[in-house]
Amino acid sequence: MKFHTGLITFSLLFFVPMLLFSQEDKATNTQGLFEKRVKQLNKELTSEVNFKKAQAFYFKEQWDSTLVYSLRQLNENSKKTELNNLCYFFRGFSFKENEDFKTAEKELLKIPKTFKFYNYVYIVLARIALEKGDNTKAE
Repeated sequence: MKFHTGLITFSLLFFVPMLLFSQEDKATNTQGLFEKRVKQLNKELTSEVNFKKAQAFYFKEQWDSTLVYSLRQLNENSKKTELNNLCYFFRGFSFKENEDFKTAEKELLKIPKTFKFYNYVYIVLARIALEKGDNTKAE
């Protein structure tokens, strides 16, 4: 009887705080903020048809179409830096998903560290390094 009481007490003291104070998944939170910002920008930029298509295909995980429309957007020579950075990200991520890691890295490295979601770019670059087997670069 005493053993069961101790086990119950231990379980309550150990597991309840874990449930109440679980850590937030930062990658998921970052991705949610990223998606929210892209969709907000999509609403703001009504004239950017290629960007609208690129982001739609990105969220549908249709990588080849994402590559086509993000390149078309970049070819328009837009002065909108955030828009261009998002297009480079779409392209880098799409190339990564198509397992063209060298081109993916090249596209992602065009994004400056001042980009609001650079931490997400950094995560994707680390994943590419791991896929390539370069564990030291992934750190």
